Amino acid sequence: MSTPTTTKQDNLQSRLPGPTQFFPELAAISGAMSKATRNGNARNAAR
Repeated sequence: MSTPTTTKQDNLQSRLPGPTQFFPELAAISGAMSKATRNGNARNAAR
């Protein structure tokens, strides 16, 4: 059975050259996700 791995990437960028122009709600969604993960509301999958 294989185990999932995580790779850290220093310059992680979107493949779209400005995804919010195509998906305007993306900024609000990503902001909410960042806020939830920083304040501990989202559980860590490794727990």
